[in-house]
Amino acid sequence: MAAALGGSDAGSDVGSTPHSSSTKTSSKGAGDGVSADSVENRVMEIVEDATGVEREEITRKSSLNDDLGVDSLTLVDIAVRLEEEFDIQVEDEAINGIGNVGQLVNLVEKRVK
Repeated sequence: MAAALGGSDAGSDVGSTPHSSSTKTSSKGAGDGVSADSVENRVMEIVEDATGVEREEITRKSSLNDDLGVDSLTLVDIAVRLEEEFDIQVEDEAINGIGNVGQLVNLVEKRVK
């Protein structure tokens, strides 16, 4: 997904050495038994950071486009942040099919288990 931004693909090698960039990353990974609540909370935080919409206004039913104003660039930003935070791979086809925050949470939950 990072390559889709036209930038470096550093950090897109899932399963390789840990990221050495200065961006915030989590130690939570695909086999770490991340709870559904912690996944949802962290996804909500990422959406809040990417959109500037207050956390209290974001629900699982919030439409990424209509309610949160997510455009294609912001969607790519969210996908890259999710990949880094959860050490997962998010394909373009998968992220482009997401309509609301709940679907985004479900996408991540499926990949971290």
